[in-house]
Amino acid sequence: MTYLESQSLRQEQNAAPVILSMGRFQDRFEAPTSGYSKPIETKWTAIRILTFKAGEVILSRGEKITGIYFLKKGVVKVTSKCALVRGRTASDEYISKLVGEGEYFGYQDLILQKETFNHDAQALKECEVHVVPFENIDSKIQNQGNSIRSEVMHQMAKDQALAEENSKYHYLASVGERIAHLISTLGQRFGDKTSEGILIQLKLTRSELAQLAGTINESLSRHLSELKEAGLIEVRGKEIVIKNPEALYLKSGC
Repeated sequence: MTYLESQSLRQEQNAAPVILSMGRFQDRFEAPTSGYSKPIETKWTAIRILTFKAGEVILSRGEKITGIYFLKKGVVKVTSKCALVRGRTASDEYISKLVGEGEYFGYQDLILQKETFNHDAQALKECEVHVVPFENIDSKIQNQGNSIRSEVMHQMAKDQALAEENSKYHYLASVGERIAHLISTLGQRFGDKTSEGILIQLKLTRSELAQLAGTINESLSRHLSELKEAGLIEVRGKEIVIKNPEALYLKSGC
């Protein structure tokens, strides 16, 4: 299947956005208002609207749960702590999810009826976050046609599909394919179109990129160098420019 055929097929299937789901670069950049992850319009009046600069902490592990978080604008990195740290890991921090616009986060601990969050969330870009206060959730569900409940359930289904897709892909794909896949997806979901290509400005470390690709730092560096030598990407510190999206897609083996 060619790159363009795969894009047409996904558009017909209306595939849900997941972090390791190959994307619709053309849709994402030609029609940003209805692109890969269509933002959900919040319907509630009793919300808190918070803004964060890149690098600022949105919520911290151990913080008291006060509501459900909805990302209106930006990108959020959600992390948890690894109970077991081995030699291949640089820290005990594990990326649970990269949250895009129109997605909920922080709901798992609320649903599990925990009193405090078991995750940390940090803004990777300038963010606008809507928080539905805990004390208003039940009344809002009752008064507005179960909107919150249905949307959170939809988010749970997407996250489950993500876990299944990641598991299958990591089992079948080579390290080089997983890295090409990861860079393609980051560009597709979070990249900005420039005259040079698709710019990824998430400021993720090499260790974080390696973790997302399911490999180690040394393998990541080697394959990034190969992609750079092939003219597919350019690496500028923590920024990556995708110079040839179609060729990079083919490298993923999808």
